[in-house]
Amino acid sequence: MKTSSIIPPVQLTLSAEEIRLIKTFQMKLHRLGVGINLLTDDGGSAKGMGCQNVEITHLPACMVEREAHELRRGRQSVALTMVEVNILISTVCLKI
Repeated sequence: MKTSSIIPPVQLTLSAEEIRLIKTFQMKLHRLGVGINLLTDDGGSAKGMGCQNVEITHLPACMVEREAHELRRGRQSVALTMVEVNILISTVCLKI
Protein backbone atom coordinates (compact mmCIF):
# COMPACT_ATOMS: atom_id res chain seq x y z
CA MET A 1 0.00 0.00 0.00
CA LYS A 2 1.25 3.46 -0.85
CA THR A 3 1.96 5.52 2.27
CA SER A 4 2.83 9.12 3.01
CA SER A 5 4.89 10.52 5.87
CA ILE A 6 3.12 12.66 8.44
CA ILE A 7 5.15 15.77 9.24
CA PRO A 8 5.01 16.56 12.09
CA PRO A 9 3.97 13.15 13.43
CA VAL A 10 0.65 12.99 15.27
CA GLN A 11 0.85 11.96 18.93
CA LEU A 12 -1.98 10.14 20.67
CA THR A 13 -2.36 9.06 24.28
CA LEU A 14 -3.93 5.63 24.62
CA SER A 15 -4.83 3.28 27.44
CA ALA A 16 -2.46 0.49 28.46
CA GLU A 17 -4.80 -2.08 26.87
CA GLU A 18 -4.88 -0.17 23.56
CA ILE A 19 -1.06 0.07 23.62
CA ARG A 20 -0.85 -3.69 24.21
CA LEU A 21 -3.13 -4.35 21.23
CA ILE A 22 -1.18 -1.97 19.00
CA LYS A 23 2.06 -3.72 19.97
CA THR A 24 0.51 -7.08 19.19
CA PHE A 25 -0.78 -6.00 15.78
CA GLN A 26 1.82 -3.40 14.83
CA MET A 27 2.93 -5.37 11.75
CA LYS A 28 -0.66 -5.68 10.52
CA LEU A 29 -1.16 -1.93 10.96
CA HIS A 30 2.08 -1.39 9.04
CA ARG A 31 0.75 -3.53 6.17
CA LEU A 32 -2.36 -1.32 6.16
CA GLY A 33 -0.13 1.74 5.75
CA VAL A 34 -0.14 3.02 9.34
CA GLY A 35 3.34 3.72 10.73
CA ILE A 36 3.40 3.85 14.53
CA ASN A 37 6.17 4.56 17.03
CA LEU A 38 5.59 3.75 20.68
CA LEU A 39 6.88 6.54 22.91
CA THR A 40 8.07 6.82 26.50
CA ASP A 41 7.12 9.74 28.73
CA ASP A 42 10.22 11.65 27.56
CA GLY A 43 9.25 11.24 23.88
CA GLY A 44 11.80 8.54 23.01
CA SER A 45 11.06 5.19 21.43
CA ALA A 46 9.99 2.50 23.88
CA LYS A 47 9.96 -1.27 23.96
CA GLY A 48 8.44 -1.68 27.45
CA MET A 49 4.80 -1.91 28.45
CA GLY A 50 4.85 1.36 30.44
CA CYS A 51 4.44 3.75 27.52
CA GLN A 52 1.03 5.20 26.81
CA ASN A 53 1.77 7.49 23.88
CA VAL A 54 2.03 6.63 20.22
CA GLU A 55 3.30 8.68 17.34
CA ILE A 56 1.69 8.24 13.93
CA THR A 57 4.46 8.64 11.34
CA HIS A 58 2.86 7.27 8.15
CA LEU A 59 -0.68 6.93 6.83
CA PRO A 60 -2.17 5.54 3.64
CA ALA A 61 -1.63 8.06 0.86
CA CYS A 62 -5.39 8.32 0.24
CA MET A 63 -5.93 9.68 3.77
CA VAL A 64 -3.13 12.23 3.39
CA GLU A 65 -4.45 13.32 -0.01
CA ARG A 66 -7.94 13.79 1.44
CA GLU A 67 -6.49 15.95 4.22
CA ALA A 68 -4.68 18.15 1.69
CA HIS A 69 -7.90 18.47 -0.35
CA GLU A 70 -9.93 19.46 2.73
CA LEU A 71 -7.39 22.11 3.72
CA ARG A 72 -7.23 23.53 0.17
CA ARG A 73 -11.01 23.93 0.27
CA GLY A 74 -10.76 25.84 3.55
CA ARG A 75 -12.45 23.08 5.52
CA GLN A 76 -11.56 21.87 8.98
CA SER A 77 -8.67 19.40 9.30
CA VAL A 78 -9.89 15.81 9.42
CA ALA A 79 -6.58 13.92 9.61
CA LEU A 80 -6.31 13.72 13.39
CA THR A 81 -9.93 12.68 13.73
CA MET A 82 -9.53 10.03 11.01
CA VAL A 83 -6.36 8.66 12.63
CA GLU A 84 -7.89 8.50 16.11
CA VAL A 85 -11.11 6.91 14.91
CA ASN A 86 -9.32 4.34 12.73
CA ILE A 87 -6.91 3.31 15.46
CA LEU A 88 -9.57 3.15 18.15
CA ILE A 89 -11.92 1.18 15.91
CA SER A 90 -9.08 -1.18 15.02
CA THR A 91 -8.25 -1.80 18.68
CA VAL A 92 -11.92 -2.35 19.55
CA CYS A 93 -12.34 -4.78 16.64
CA LEU A 94 -9.20 -6.65 17.66
CA LYS A 95 -10.64 -7.15 21.15
CA ILE A 96 -13.68 -8.96 19.73
